[in-house]
Amino acid sequence: MMHDVVKKIVEILEANIPDPLNRNKKWIYDDLPRLDIQDLPRIGVEFTSATGRPADIQRNAIMERGVIRVVVLVGKGQKWDIDNDDEPEYDYLCLNDLAEKVKQVILSNQQNVLDVAYSMFVVGDNTVKTDGKIGRVIDIEVRRVI
Repeated sequence: MMHDVVKKIVEILEANIPDPLNRNKKWIYDDLPRLDIQDLPRIGVEFTSATGRPADIQRNAIMERGVIRVVVLVGKGQKWDIDNDDEPEYDYLCLNDLAEKVKQVILSNQQNVLDVAYSMFVVGDNTVKTDGKIGRVIDIEVRRVI
């Protein structure tokens, strides 16, 4: 079921966050980006883990929990205009703008994920640097009672 949640999150992100470079091609994927890719920016969404436990004293329901990781990658030195002033912003501002949009879109659309009562919480948000790229790793905990 969590893999379906990942696919739905990708669809919601694609519908709500346009490619900042207007490349007219796919740039949000249902897997984590490889570090050797050069076509940036890119967003990857992947299911990482799940657990289940009784949700009530009578053990009539199960609380299913999963962690979905979202990685936003931007090229180091990559710039684009994020505030419509015709001046491109630097890479970290572009990265932070995209990452905040991702969190906002996911959290504000959680009731649209598979029409099931899910609750989503940001449980991790870290900046990473590697091989001429910078990124934000956002972990979203997804909960539902089944």
